[in-house]
Formats: sequence, C-alpha cells, structure tokens
Amino acid sequence: IYQLDRITDLRFDHGFLHPDVESTLSPALRASTSLVSLSGLAVQVLAWDQIFTRLNTAQLGFDVIHPQLSVTITDPDRLRDLAQGRSLEFAIGLDAVPQRMFELKVNAMTLELTGATAAQSANLWVTHSGSWQMNRRSGDGVVGLLLLPRSELFAFSAGGSPLRAKIPANPSPAEPGPPFSFWGRGVATTFTLQLAQPSALNLTGLSSVQVTIDCLGYARQGGGGLVARQIVPAQVRTGRPLIVDPIG
Repeated sequence: IYQLDRITDLRFDHGFLHPDVESTLSPALRASTSLVSLSGLAVQVLAWDQIFTRLNTAQLGFDVIHPQLSVTITDPDRLRDLAQGRSLEFAIGLDAVPQRMFELKVNAMTLELTGATAAQSANLWVTHSGSWQMNRRSGDGVVGLLLLPRSELFAFSAGGSPLRAKIPANPSPAEPGPPFSFWGRGVATTFTLQLAQPSALNLTGLSSVQVTIDCLGYARQGGGGLVARQIVPAQVRTGRPLIVDPIG
C-alpha cells in the first residue's frame, strides 16, 4: 500500500498468530481471501504493487485487462493558452469508460504534440487531481476517492513534429514500488498539462494534443468482445497558472 492520504476511517486489526489456530494458505486461497477483504473497503480502494498480477493468476472470476483510452484536444484557444504557459485541464467522466470494464487505473501515459518542435530536450508537467471515480467490479455501484494531487513529467527529446513522450519513460521492473507518482490511480479524473519553465518547446504551430492512457482494470473472465482501444470525450478548459511541486 503506497498511499493513505485523507483516509480517516481506515482501521487495522493486526490479529494474532497461534500455531494451533493458524495455517498457511495456498497462493490462490490467499488471493481469494484478500479479494474478499478488498471488497469490503468501500472508498478505501488501495493500489498494491503487483496486486493485479497476483489476483490474475489466482483465477477469481475476473481477468486483468489492459485497455487504452485516447483523448485528442484541437481547440485553438486551449492550445494557444498552453503555448503561452497557462495550464490545460481535461476531465474524463465515468460515462466515458467502456462498458464491462471495472476499476480502470492509470498504468502508463503517452503524450503527442502535433505541430510542436524542440531544439533541445524539454519537459511538460502532467498532474492527476487526486479525485476520481470507478465502477466497482462487484457490480454494486460507483466508488469515489479523494487523495492529494500528484505530478510527473513528460520528457521530450529534441526533434520535429510530432513530438512524443511517455510515462514511465524507461520502465524498470527491478525498481521497487510504483513506476511514477500517480500510477494506479483512476482514469476518470481531471488531468492538468503545463509547460515546465524555462521551456525549449516551440508550440507556435501546435495543432493537436493527444493523450493516450494505458490502463489496468478488470473484466469478468470469459466476457470477450471488449474494446481494446477507445477514443473518449473530455471536458477541456484553461486552468489557472499552476505551481507544480516537483516532489508531487
């Protein structure tokens, strides 16, 4: 568990161990027991390192899936605001999440800037608001979470249009913990983009911003017929000037 911000009603019962009443569970049964425990957490839906892999191998009635959501922003006014240093916000609603997919979380992100150039390496901030909603895989409604905002950088190499950058840029399975600050958070949220100053990006010819989100989520085993990639609508607006904490 890597974050418990603002969860005031979370309680722990550490229990006890006794050789006469405790026994070692098999991996599948242990995962099943953990899933039952997770289903009772209500708003305390926590992201665990490698939890998706462990639950997927336990055959608990759900497949771990990896869909993509894509947002394209072409509004000239919003693009001009981004080029002039203001923040650009886009919100993905829960109604944009494909059907029969549950608890979609951010696994990776790609940003493509059409019409932009860079004479040298440049960076652009992306911030996850910390507030998101998810469809529960148990089928009993929607869960909402409120955590602190977290930020990461899209790092662009020098080059011409289109410029592309990905988070995480160089994933390393050998490194412990989440690969970036808002990994495992929900996709139905508000994201904010802003230039990291001073900026080497030339956005005078910017005509399109495309954000692709690689997701982790659940689908019922054997469901089939799921859309692997979907273009989703987003509410786009200019945000106020954003001061980003580099630590996130």
